[in-house]
Amino acid sequence: MKKTIAVIAILGLCGCHHAQQRKPLEMHEYATSIRKEMQKSRDFSEQKYKEVVDRKYDALFHIKNPAMTGYTNDALKQAFVMYDTLSFYTLESRYLAGLEDAFRELKKRGLEKATCDINYDKGSCVEDMFAAYIKQGDIRNAKRIQTEYPETLSTKHVPDLREPAEHLGKACNLYRVSADGKHLDLEPVDISVKPVMIAIMSPDCHFSRRIMKSILADPELKRELEESAVIVLPVSASLSFIPEVVRWNNENPKLAFRIHTDREDLRVGWEKFDFTSIPQFYFIKDGDVVDYIGGWGPNDEEFTARLRQGLHTLKIEQNK
Repeated sequence: MKKTIAVIAILGLCGCHHAQQRKPLEMHEYATSIRKEMQKSRDFSEQKYKEVVDRKYDALFHIKNPAMTGYTNDALKQAFVMYDTLSFYTLESRYLAGLEDAFRELKKRGLEKATCDINYDKGSCVEDMFAAYIKQGDIRNAKRIQTEYPETLSTKHVPDLREPAEHLGKACNLYRVSADGKHLDLEPVDISVKPVMIAIMSPDCHFSRRIMKSILADPELKRELEESAVIVLPVSASLSFIPEVVRWNNENPKLAFRIHTDREDLRVGWEKFDFTSIPQFYFIKDGDVVDYIGGWGPNDEEFTARLRQGLHTLKIEQNK
């Protein structure tokens, strides 16, 4: 009888251990499949997706991030992939922390220079960790890991940060790329003094480039935008835009791109803006959106006319 009980207990422990090892895969599959399903709905939003994912994660892991040391190598790699996905889509600090925990354990086991995703044979965990830092606007840690793995990240350009103490903690902070592209200088942008248009664009975006070309071809439109536009470029998973931004800013200083990062302490003041889609245009008065253009199209002429309409709305609001 005692032997039977002991065997049952061992089998139970093995079953629990196996279940624990499978949780990262289960969470990753859920996060990717539910996103595809939710995106079919017209009212899909990143916030709703985050809430659904958070509930599943809390149910599986009981709110706390699990310890990485108990995972097999395969389960550890899957945990890294899981946190990479969750961090990318939700930008939550706890998922970035989980990714860092998994990376540290991979490093202890000498596995960080290999790929963690068996379905993706390019790139390494080092490169994925670097990209995750960039995505969340953690430029300092991106710089640190580049220094630690120069042979892997030698082609990545990471500028130094200059953040005056008087700007930290204020709302609506953005970075301006220095004229030589070597620094990101933090500066506050006051969008409450007068009506402004927040243009969310990127030189890497085809439609944004068409808009930039249209602006330069229309002196009157360019002058209007110089007076009322704040052009914001959100950092995603790359800093490859910097040379193009430097060129544009040097040639068009009154229409300079400023950089928004998703670092948690720099989100203050930008909560109402969606930086996940490019291009977008918000026409703001006293902090409220009075007009909005989502995307580009259907052609240059109609888009330009719609842009002028939004600018006209700002003028009306300014005169009230």
